[in-house]
Formats: sequence, structure tokens, C-alpha cells
Amino acid sequence: TDCVAEAEGVRAELSARGGVLLCAMRRTEAVGYALTRANSLSLSVVRLFVPPSHRRKGVGRLLLSRALEAASSGRKQLCRLQVEESNSAAKALYMSTGFRQVDFLRDYYSVGRHALLMEHDLG
Repeated sequence: TDCVAEAEGVRAELSARGGVLLCAMRRTEAVGYALTRANSLSLSVVRLFVPPSHRRKGVGRLLLSRALEAASSGRKQLCRLQVEESNSAAKALYMSTGFRQVDFLRDYYSVGRHALLMEHDLG
């Protein structure tokens, strides 16, 4: 599916830098993915994607939960991500799972498209 092709392209791009791909499957269909990158102290959620036809079914929450579990078991102290300021659904998901806004990144994506830096303490 398009979800798998996109995820594989991003995974290949990040694999040399410690990227890990988590893929949610429903039978034989990919219904979402999370791409993470870790350093010694923290885990970054680089991308979390669920196709529109599979949203609001718990897929994003499951992927985020698995990423946080992996970070905790890997003794990471912090999980970080950026989310577009206008993406209300994603912001609500992240806040409901314990993330908090720690910074505002003006023009992060392009002029007029801002991001929020969010963190989740794991320690």
C-alpha cells in the first residue's frame, strides 16, 4: 500500500542514523506507522502516520504507546516530537498520552507553518 511504500522510504533514509520503523498491521494491510530515532538519553518520534481511512480507530495511540514502551525499556529519559500547530487531532492525541508543549517553533515547516515541540518524561 501507499502507507508501506512511504514508511519504507523514510525508514531507509533514517536507518543509518538509528531509525526504527514500527508498523501497525490489520491482517495483511498496513494501517499506520511510527518512525523513531534514539540517542543515549532520548527517543524522537520522527513521524507518525495513519491513513485517513484508519484514523479514529486507536491506531495512532497504539503506535505511540509502543514507541513509548520501547523508549522506557531502552532506559530513555525523554521522548520528543514536533507537531504542526494546526494539527488539532495529533496535538490532542499527544497531550492525552502525557506529552506537554515545551517550545513553539515559528516557521518550522515553512513560512506561516509553525510547530510545537512536545516532550514526554519517561523517568
